[in-house]
Amino acid sequence: MEPLLKISRLSVNYAEAGGAVVSALRGVDLEVCAGEALGILGESGAGKSSLGLAVMRLLPSQALVTSGSVNFHGADAAASFAGPGDVRFGLFS
Repeated sequence: MEPLLKISRLSVNYAEAGGAVVSALRGVDLEVCAGEALGILGESGAGKSSLGLAVMRLLPSQALVTSGSVNFHGADAAASFAGPGDVRFGLFS
Protein backbone atom coordinates (compact mmCIF):
# COMPACT_ATOMS: atom_id res chain seq x y z
CA MET A 1 0.00 0.00 0.00
CA GLU A 2 1.30 3.44 -0.95
CA PRO A 3 1.71 5.69 2.11
CA LEU A 4 -0.57 8.71 2.32
CA LEU A 5 2.29 10.74 3.81
CA LYS A 6 5.95 9.85 3.37
CA ILE A 7 8.77 11.92 4.85
CA SER A 8 12.31 10.96 3.87
CA ARG A 9 15.56 12.29 5.38
CA LEU A 10 13.97 15.63 6.32
CA SER A 11 16.35 18.11 7.96
CA VAL A 12 15.54 21.68 9.02
CA ASN A 13 17.88 24.38 10.34
CA TYR A 14 17.09 27.76 11.86
CA ALA A 15 19.31 30.82 11.40
CA GLU A 16 19.71 32.83 14.60
CA ALA A 17 20.59 36.49 14.89
CA GLY A 18 24.34 36.81 14.65
CA GLY A 19 24.69 34.03 12.10
CA ALA A 20 24.48 30.95 14.34
CA VAL A 21 22.64 27.94 12.91
CA VAL A 22 20.50 25.60 15.01
CA SER A 23 19.53 22.17 13.71
CA ALA A 24 15.86 21.47 14.53
CA LEU A 25 15.40 18.22 12.57
CA ARG A 26 18.02 15.78 11.32
CA GLY A 27 17.14 13.02 8.88
CA VAL A 28 13.52 12.39 9.87
CA ASP A 29 11.88 9.40 8.16
CA LEU A 30 8.26 8.35 8.60
CA GLU A 31 5.32 6.95 6.70
CA VAL A 32 1.59 7.14 7.43
CA CYS A 33 -0.87 5.03 5.44
CA ALA A 34 -4.58 5.70 5.01
CA GLY A 35 -6.50 4.79 8.16
CA GLU A 36 -3.45 5.08 10.41
CA ALA A 37 -2.90 7.62 13.17
CA LEU A 38 0.49 8.97 14.24
CA GLY A 39 1.43 10.72 17.45
CA ILE A 40 4.62 12.76 17.74
CA LEU A 41 6.06 12.92 21.26
CA GLY A 42 9.16 14.64 22.53
CA GLU A 43 10.66 17.09 24.94
CA SER A 44 10.28 20.81 24.57
CA GLY A 45 12.50 21.96 21.70
CA ALA A 46 12.74 18.50 20.16
CA GLY A 47 11.37 19.62 16.77
CA LYS A 48 7.74 18.46 16.87
CA SER A 49 6.35 21.81 15.73
CA SER A 50 9.12 22.23 13.14
CA LEU A 51 8.18 18.84 11.68
CA GLY A 52 4.51 19.78 11.40
CA LEU A 53 5.27 23.19 9.94
CA ALA A 54 7.72 21.72 7.42
CA VAL A 55 5.14 19.17 6.24
CA MET A 56 2.59 21.96 5.71
CA ARG A 57 5.21 24.30 4.19
CA LEU A 58 4.56 26.89 6.88
CA LEU A 59 8.05 27.25 8.33
CA PRO A 60 9.06 30.78 9.35
CA SER A 61 11.42 32.75 7.14
CA GLN A 62 14.49 32.02 9.29
CA ALA A 63 14.00 28.25 8.80
CA LEU A 64 15.56 26.30 5.96
CA VAL A 65 14.82 22.75 4.82
CA THR A 66 18.36 21.54 4.16
CA SER A 67 17.55 18.04 2.91
CA GLY A 68 14.82 15.48 2.47
CA SER A 69 11.43 15.22 0.88
CA VAL A 70 7.75 15.24 1.82
CA ASN A 71 5.34 13.27 -0.36
CA PHE A 72 1.58 13.50 0.07
CA HIS A 73 -0.69 11.22 -1.95
CA GLY A 74 2.42 10.14 -3.88
CA ALA A 75 3.28 13.66 -5.07
CA ASP A 76 6.09 15.94 -3.94
CA ALA A 77 4.38 18.29 -1.49
CA ALA A 78 6.81 21.12 -2.25
CA ALA A 79 5.97 20.97 -5.95
CA SER A 80 2.23 20.35 -5.70
CA PHE A 81 1.04 22.91 -3.12
CA ALA A 82 0.93 26.59 -4.00
CA GLY A 83 0.14 27.40 -0.37
CA PRO A 84 -1.82 26.29 2.67
CA GLY A 85 -5.13 27.06 0.98
CA ASP A 86 -4.51 24.18 -1.43
CA VAL A 87 -4.34 21.75 1.48
CA ARG A 88 -7.23 23.12 3.48
CA PHE A 89 -9.69 23.74 0.68
CA GLY A 90 -8.48 21.68 -2.28
CA LEU A 91 -7.61 18.24 -0.99
CA PHE A 92 -9.87 18.08 2.06
CA SER A 93 -13.05 19.81 0.95
